[in-house]
Amino acid sequence: MGEDSMEIRKLRIQQQGQGPLIPVLDLLQVQNAIDYLKTIGALDENENLTVLGCNLSMLPAKSKLGNMIILGVVFNCLDPVLTIVAGLSARDSFFMLFDKKDVLGVKVSILISNAHAIS
Repeated sequence: MGEDSMEIRKLRIQQQGQGPLIPVLDLLQVQNAIDYLKTIGALDENENLTVLGCNLSMLPAKSKLGNMIILGVVFNCLDPVLTIVAGLSARDSFFMLFDKKDVLGVKVSILISNAHAIS
């Protein structure tokens, strides 16, 4: 959630009379994201991006993981931090569930193979 609000602040997206440009979010979710970004220092008290927030918005990672990367650079231990971030950002292969689209694709391929076996 924090990444979305950071990106919105960076781009200064405004509604142009054509309907919302972003999905409608619950006000509580937005406030929680803003509070979180203030806590980690990505936003100041006036909800403006800080230098950390600008740097985090350029990283293709969640704000927690991006913060780890930046701290890894600061403390000169980037290699082990990148290994940890890569592990934390990947989906767990032991608990990976099929998406409904994937399940449908598997079912279709089974039906096609069964149809070829019958004919």
